[in-house]
Amino acid sequence: MLLLKSSSLPDDDGWIREIKLDGYRAIAFKSAGKLKLRSRNDNDMAVRYPVIARALAKLPDETVVDGELAALDADGRPSFNLLQNYGNSTGPLVYFMFDLLVLSGRDPKNGAARKAARTTGNKGHAKASGTDPFIPGTRRQYAGAGPVSEGKPP
Repeated sequence: MLLLKSSSLPDDDGWIREIKLDGYRAIAFKSAGKLKLRSRNDNDMAVRYPVIARALAKLPDETVVDGELAALDADGRPSFNLLQNYGNSTGPLVYFMFDLLVLSGRDPKNGAARKAARTTGNKGHAKASGTDPFIPGTRRQYAGAGPVSEGKPP
């Protein structure tokens, strides 16, 4: 498929827009009551972003999720600069979950795991505090993604 130059973006319902989160991809592993949050390069992200680790620690044991750490600016947009300077910045820190890979030791594609998620009230996200951030300029929130946030969004 070749790209064509265009002066405007399509605006019909057949298109889905995704924003660039501009953060760090990280996978969370919860086992035996302990949470690990690791980057693609196997860096310990729980040390640098403990509020996210504390929020993800609420996940059930034997659970693995994949997502992205991001910081939001005053307009609610992801800002890599704020993320890099977390601790010196005031914007909320969020973790967008992309994939639930293992839930309580089960394959989430399995019907029993989906039923367990429904009965435990798992809505696909956990929050440290505040409310779910809304990213202006998107038509809808991410399907299947859930933020873990610190503080209230702007």
